[in-house]
Amino acid sequence: MSLNYPSEWKFRGVGFGIPPAAIEAVTKLLVDVADGSKSALEDFKGFFGGMGGSSSYDYAIVDLEDFLARESDNAAKFVDALWKCVEYADKSSLKTPSPDYVSEILVQHGVPLRIQPPDLLLAHSDSDLVDARMASDFEATTGAFAGYRLGDPIGQGGYGVVFKATRTTTVGEFEYAIKVLDPSPFIKNYEKAIARFNREVAALSKLQHRAIVQYFEAGVTSAKKPYLVMPLVDGLNLKAASEKMAMRDILSTFAEILRGLEYAHANGVVHRDLKPTNIIVRYSDWQPIILDFGSAYMLDDLDKATLTSDVVGTAGYIPSEVMANPKLRSPLQDIYACGVMLYEAFAGHRPDPLDYRPLEGIRSELSPVDPIIRDAIKRASDRTKSAGTFADQLAGAV
Repeated sequence: MSLNYPSEWKFRGVGFGIPPAAIEAVTKLLVDVADGSKSALEDFKGFFGGMGGSSSYDYAIVDLEDFLARESDNAAKFVDALWKCVEYADKSSLKTPSPDYVSEILVQHGVPLRIQPPDLLLAHSDSDLVDARMASDFEATTGAFAGYRLGDPIGQGGYGVVFKATRTTTVGEFEYAIKVLDPSPFIKNYEKAIARFNREVAALSKLQHRAIVQYFEAGVTSAKKPYLVMPLVDGLNLKAASEKMAMRDILSTFAEILRGLEYAHANGVVHRDLKPTNIIVRYSDWQPIILDFGSAYMLDDLDKATLTSDVVGTAGYIPSEVMANPKLRSPLQDIYACGVMLYEAFAGHRPDPLDYRPLEGIRSELSPVDPIIRDAIKRASDRTKSAGTFADQLAGAV
């Protein structure tokens, strides 16, 4: 049944929407509730306005996330639909989360709403989790960051929070971004984890490419939280930037991204969580910069019995061979994700490899791009073999 909330929230909105990180978290929650049932995912999709069946279980997940994103402008209606999914699942004898658990996920991702059946309320008492005070609270519980002062949170993902940070020197004040990694639920041996973190940071610090974010510094707080210091990049995420680009510029941008991946792969580093929100196109020169490069790589194998048994990546950008075997680490996963993102940049939605609908049907001049994307999202044995080859193909299509 619907939650009770003011009628103006339904028609005028509650004043905020659902951010991408929260959509990902809610998708994962509903996938966990479905517990392998494709029909349950299809039913959940219906509560968010979705129609039609998906071609496979994996694409039922992708389609569900797409419909969640379409309904994300109005947070109240979104949360109402989410709770309908939970109640429906409970009646279907599936294991479901409590209202407090769901509310906690929302507030952690900057959505100050609380579910108290039969009501939906503004989470006034928890709102300080999502304002500037979050930084000081977070610093108090994770340990200090020598030389840096944390500001507002500017991003949040499965493995941690990114904060705007400042550092004052005798010359002036400088801005950075600090990502605090928090993989603690997966770790049993923290000393081993930190030792691995140090090794991987040393490897990543050697990556010097214009399309890869540079790590200025790394360390571990007194509370044993690893952190990375990066430049603060002012720009748009890849999806938003693509909406402002001509066809030729989109192809050139993706070729540049692939050159960065080619360089990283040659140095033994695979991203494994490529998605539009992990790539920023800088305002000043329209240079694409891959973020979070190596976060999954650094956290992998911290505990072989737990973390590596789960898929690293984001639903819709993960190839089938990785879904089947989460322990795979291959450049082919990054190539697949780039193929998906390129299709999405032109079509506005992700492709279905089992039912590919040509971009040529949208714009005839995109016909040379279709075979390039098809090759990038094929099964692993037939997929484009390297990021460099993919980039060369795009350069030829420009």
